[in-house]
Amino acid sequence: MAEEKQAESIGAKLHKARLKKRVSVEQVYKDIKIHPKLVTALEEDRYDDFLSPTYIKAFLKNYCRYLEIDANRILADYDSARTESKKTEAFVRPPEKIDITTNVSWAKYIAAAKKWLLPVLSGIIALFLCLYIISLASKAVKKIKGANTASPKTEIKEQLDKKSSLYLKALSIPKEQPLPLAIKTKNDVWLEVKSDGKTVFKSILKKGSRETYKARERFQLWTGKGEFLDLNLNGNPLGSPGDGVIKNIILTHEGLNIEKL
Repeated sequence: MAEEKQAESIGAKLHKARLKKRVSVEQVYKDIKIHPKLVTALEEDRYDDFLSPTYIKAFLKNYCRYLEIDANRILADYDSARTESKKTEAFVRPPEKIDITTNVSWAKYIAAAKKWLLPVLSGIIALFLCLYIISLASKAVKKIKGANTASPKTEIKEQLDKKSSLYLKALSIPKEQPLPLAIKTKNDVWLEVKSDGKTVFKSILKKGSRETYKARERFQLWTGKGEFLDLNLNGNPLGSPGDGVIKNIILTHEGLNIEKL
């Protein structure tokens, strides 16, 4: 019986506790504002797909308190599972032993290799240098052509402003134009979207989703994993806002701005 308990996953424990409490995932959302999709992900041990460990632990702690089970034990199990996962990833299979006990005279092979190996290596290095120089020249030509043909309306300037923001992608969109925001996802990701101060989306956006939102003046985004997002504001591609958890992503007619909290 003790071995069965030990083998039980975190998600299974949460699911069993919710059934014992006799509440649905929708009721959980009403009581503690954890979205039904996230509740299901926690109970199926799929939380690492779209949330960072910091937020996973926060949701686990809140959910355990609601279910009236030991939150410290669940968090300890989660830390232990992450540690074991890292050990598995870091494991490197030791090289197999090679039997080199033969009667072959290695001195002959080494002497022969010296005669042709150095010229061949020199030729390969020279070839790579030529290709590298050609590549640099090609990029320089494309950059010059692009600078001559670029439209000032779509030019995006990136800079770091230490006083007011962490990151900035500057645009120049006329104030009278609306702000359509297109979002594509590369993987499942937790996302909150506010349009002119009003929350229009707060949930998990599935991999491959393509969503469009509109605002008059301002968008504010919060995401669990920024590298899974691809943003486009008023036809201007902005790409990903960054990696990991990112709060206070501001999108206006001036562009994208990640403000300090």
